[in-house]
Amino acid sequence: MKEVGFDPSVLYFTTLIDGLSRAENLDACKYFFDEMIKHECLPDVVCYNVMITGYRTWSLGRLKEKVRGSMLHALGYGIQRL
Repeated sequence: MKEVGFDPSVLYFTTLIDGLSRAENLDACKYFFDEMIKHECLPDVVCYNVMITGYRTWSLGRLKEKVRGSMLHALGYGIQRL
């Protein structure tokens, strides 16, 4: 980025990470978070909150899928036994 004359700021990285986390692309979030530190652009409390919210939202979504899947499996098993 600096090679082409663009010096990214905390706001730039935080906005990018927020958009990627909303798209559930946590691998890209982690990559840009690491790039942020590599470019000596230290994350602030807002950036950490964006990362935490992204991981929490993704984890809750995965948990809901697992619970829903196990409930459907249990219901299907109960229906087959009747």
